Amino acid sequence: MPWFLLKPTEKADKTLDQKSADGIAGKKTRNELDTWLQKNWIKPVITLRHGDYDNNGTNANDRQRGAENHHEGDYVIDSQKNLQKVDVYTGFALDGWFHNYMLEAVKHFQEAAQKGNFIVKGKPTDIGEKLIGHQKGILCPKTQEYLQKS
Repeated sequence: MPWFLLKPTEKADKTLDQKSADGIAGKKTRNELDTWLQKNWIKPVITLRHGDYDNNGTNANDRQRGAENHHEGDYVIDSQKNLQKVDVYTGFALDGWFHNYMLEAVKHFQEAAQKGNFIVKGKPTDIGEKLIGHQKGILCPKTQEYLQKS
């Protein structure tokens, strides 16, 4: 079968030269993941913690690109927008920085989500499920997925 007719996973297996997963992110795996990201075949779910910031949250002082807490892109500001939609991050700037106000908003959202209670545009809302298996005060993948649903 020609390479261009292969599914991405089949092509990756051939690119990595291995028959099964070994759990090691070696050079070939990292290169293949970079290719998948560039071609928008996958989009990573980044865990955001207090103190993290994205490109919008950089400044001339302590928040600079390439630092440990910096995330390339708009991950923090997008999360701030999503938290605004469920009325827990209101009255604060969309600044791309996971500061104390955003931390409190995340905690408030998680507490309500554990019970299945939301206030969206001033109205109580229930999406029929509760948030479980998340990391408190952190925008972990579980919390982000639930935030997207609500």
